[in-house]
Amino acid sequence: MQQGKLIVIEGIDGAGTTTQAKRLVDTLEKQNISSSFTCQPSDGPIGKLLRDILHKQCPVTDESAIALLFAADRMDHVRREIIPALERGTIVISDRWYYSSLAYQNSEDHRWIRTINEHCHKPDLIIFLEVDPKVAQHRCINDNRIQERYDALETQKRIAQVYQDIFEKPAQDEPVVHIDGHQPLEHVASQILKACNHARLW
Repeated sequence: MQQGKLIVIEGIDGAGTTTQAKRLVDTLEKQNISSSFTCQPSDGPIGKLLRDILHKQCPVTDESAIALLFAADRMDHVRREIIPALERGTIVISDRWYYSSLAYQNSEDHRWIRTINEHCHKPDLIIFLEVDPKVAQHRCINDNRIQERYDALETQKRIAQVYQDIFEKPAQDEPVVHIDGHQPLEHVASQILKACNHARLW
């Protein structure tokens, strides 16, 4: 059986990463291509703790500690869910990956964050949805989303800039496609599918 592929969709809160990841899975399933949606934090035990932290239900304040929890959740997620799916030949669509840790955890030492995530599976394609933080925040408010740890506009502006810095000159083994997330949902979805087809992932 052919090895599956890992596609990662990244962007700030309100960029549409979850929506587009699920739409891509639906599209692939209609084409009889085995695919699955997953997300980070994961649905595992460490991921559930992280969601409590993000929703301000657990008083963890140190960003380095949170980065370590994300790395631990990611390693568990990879071993428990991602690798078995890839070995079955499934196209795995993940809402976020370790690039989120680089962007969200307020650390100047990106080398350290990359180090603690070095055993994380490399994605076959990264889709970066670019959205202005003000627009993204307005979307979150309109969707009545639960308030989270990093929701402040100034924080999202910082995160957006870090994302830009990360993906401006990605490593050769980190194929990134930038997509304007301000476009209508259908157009964004079409651009994502076009990028996947161009990368010949199936």
